Amino acid sequence: MATRTRTSDEATGGARSSPLASRIQFVLDALVKLTVPLSAILAAYLASTFTARSSLQSLISQREQSDTNLRATMFGQLVGPIVGPARDGTQLPDPLQYALLVKLLALNFHEHFEFGPLMQSATDRLASAGATLGPETIEAARQDLRSVAHRIIDRQISSLGEDPAQSCGPNASADVTFWVFASGYPEADVNEMRKGADKSVVFYRLGQPSDSLPVVTAPNCKDALTVSFSQPNWDVDSIDLQVFRNQPGSTVARDSYDFQLTPFSFPFSDNTLFDDGNRFAFYQKQIQRPDAKVKDVAMMVIKLKWFPQYFYPPSERPSNGKEVQQRLQLGPAGL
Repeated sequence: MATRTRTSDEATGGARSSPLASRIQFVLDALVKLTVPLSAILAAYLASTFTARSSLQSLISQREQSDTNLRATMFGQLVGPIVGPARDGTQLPDPLQYALLVKLLALNFHEHFEFGPLMQSATDRLASAGATLGPETIEAARQDLRSVAHRIIDRQISSLGEDPAQSCGPNASADVTFWVFASGYPEADVNEMRKGADKSVVFYRLGQPSDSLPVVTAPNCKDALTVSFSQPNWDVDSIDLQVFRNQPGSTVARDSYDFQLTPFSFPFSDNTLFDDGNRFAFYQKQIQRPDAKVKDVAMMVIKLKWFPQYFYPPSERPSNGKEVQQRLQLGPAGL
């Protein structure tokens, strides 16, 4: 009797557990059945994503290759007439066409080459043809060349971006503006302009040796520059610069740099790199002549730009200069 009771209880317990087991079995069967279609859907999604990415990469690669081929062809066609006579014996183009070719070349390839000497050459060729083409035509062409140079400078400065704000010192700034006045500029007008000028503007009077030389500090306060201007040539809008490099707070110069600033001094090519990674460039922003007939009454607006840290012009660096420095243990990023 007891044996029959245990057997009955076991049968009853098995009956109680069978619904749970059935549900578990049902879920497992459903998962097994769904595995195949889910795998197919996932495989199709991954294949579609991979195909889309491959297509996008292929499209970008083809566009880059087409652009490179177009620029290479354009470069050859523009340089050919500029550098010398063509193979068929034709001579160099006239000064106006020469200036047009130089402008097209500079606008399309200014990131990779130094175009200052070539644009200066175009300006000199225009000046030498004044008797043939007329002074008004020549002056208009020369101003057009300078306008193109300003456009290129603005492009290059805009591509630098901005560094995070620095607060290492009151004179530390990534951008400094100099207003350089000719010796004959009326002092009363200079004083009037000084009242309405921004505090960041540095006033510099040529021919005033008693004035203290301006000192500007790099945004990271590693370097300070003492700047002086001299020998302006208002016919071609050039001026000589002398820069002394020293430690902030020190009057002892570590290095000195002398160079001539012209309308065709471009930041990507005409810049100075220090051993600590700081890089700066001077460039002309504007020329003002209240009286065009009087050369000594003129003002030149000159900008000093400190480059962002680890930035290298396209002609000097790979895509990521900081990463390359770190990997090769070179420069400030590799120390």
